[in-house]
Amino acid sequence: MQKEFSKKIANATKWSTITEVMAKLIAPITSLVLVRVLAPDVFGIVASVNVVISFCELFTDAGFQKYIIQHEIEKNESIYTYANIAFWTNFFISTLFLSIICVFANDIAALVGCPGKSLPIVVACINLPLTSFSSVQTALLKRELNFRPLFFSRAFTVLVPILVTLPLAFITKSYWSIIIGTIVSNIVTVITMFFLLDWRPRFEYALDLLKKMLNFSSWALSESVLVWVINWGDIFIVGTILTSYYLGLYQTSMNLVNQIFSIISASVVPVLFSALSRMQSDNSEFAKIYYRFTFLSGMLLIPMGIGLFIFRETVCYVALGTNWMDSATLIGTWGLISAFAILFNSYASTVLIAKGKPKLSVIIQIIQIIFIIPTVYFSSKASFECLSYARAAVRVIGMMIYSYEIKRIAGISIFHIINELYPAIIATVGMGILGIWVVSLEKGHLINLLGIITCALTYIIFAVLFPNVRQECRGLLHKVKN
Repeated sequence: MQKEFSKKIANATKWSTITEVMAKLIAPITSLVLVRVLAPDVFGIVASVNVVISFCELFTDAGFQKYIIQHEIEKNESIYTYANIAFWTNFFISTLFLSIICVFANDIAALVGCPGKSLPIVVACINLPLTSFSSVQTALLKRELNFRPLFFSRAFTVLVPILVTLPLAFITKSYWSIIIGTIVSNIVTVITMFFLLDWRPRFEYALDLLKKMLNFSSWALSESVLVWVINWGDIFIVGTILTSYYLGLYQTSMNLVNQIFSIISASVVPVLFSALSRMQSDNSEFAKIYYRFTFLSGMLLIPMGIGLFIFRETVCYVALGTNWMDSATLIGTWGLISAFAILFNSYASTVLIAKGKPKLSVIIQIIQIIFIIPTVYFSSKASFECLSYARAAVRVIGMMIYSYEIKRIAGISIFHIINELYPAIIATVGMGILGIWVVSLEKGHLINLLGIITCALTYIIFAVLFPNVRQECRGLLHKVKN
């Protein structure tokens, strides 16, 4: 049973990773073309529209997707009953939000900084009911650790920018190309999910079950809203204190780093949550799964974080260009802390929700916000350099609290994780010393790029000296061959 479940986890991780890598490779290509075709103000309008959509989408799901994945079904229950309730509730909420946006579109447009652009906001929000159609199907597949159909659905979706968005951008030269492309992407997702999953929504509703679902989902929703506030709230603070130049540096640098690390986090977190949810009643297996995920992820994340900090100026130069060099420090500090935040913050949050404790995660998010707001405010007042270090450092508070809670709730020890990751830590020290020496030569970015490659090879050589790492490598190669 456990061996079969381990195979399902490995297979799910494989398909989830392939999906994210594919998406991350294609998205930058289309973005590079769009920035050369469309004017900068077009992206400003799209960004404002996305703020509205991203906030509304938090509520249209209502936390039901996490409930469907996490909930343990009793003998006399069917998961499809909960799926039907979630589907119709999501559809009602999304339609309600769309109606409200249609009525107050002018006021909303002015609020998000694009007055007079109410029509694109209304049209873009057609995505709300569309995403509600596919949300439940996605949850059912993730619950069973069946990520293969999600890959095929995403594969069709990522082609939309190439086949729809880019041609429209060349023809219209306007924001409509991106908005219409997004709508078509969601339509494609709905259609592909219809054919990839046997489940079909039936009109089935029970208020007592809805109340039961909301006891969990409302807290999961609250956590999502607070994460949104953490991700977006500091941007409003920075924008009111510093100039638009520094706000651009701040947002673009953090987005760049988040995109790099999301290849790992976006691949792993959904699988980890599904796997832990299925083992929530078996503390021993629960911990084993978690430790294995943190070990494999940590072997990649730790060198990535240290390397990004050491070679921050070269990464900034290559990724953004000479006009963005003032953001090098933020890229380095945010990259360094992000590596550890995924391990001790994002993954830990997954533990609490999988154990049915989303309320605890909400409390921790609130505590983080209490520290983040004054930190961002006062460090922004001091200087952008100070903000670059302070915003990264304040994330440690969340990691410390999460580490304490997962030890108390699930018996998972941060010291056990660190002890297992000693090959990564030792190999990263060797790599780091070499990297610092290369940067100290001050021979330019080309030499630093060669240094990055050399450091990566050095890390691999040091890491494979450890027997457990060699064993993992042989296991992965065997799985790839088969």
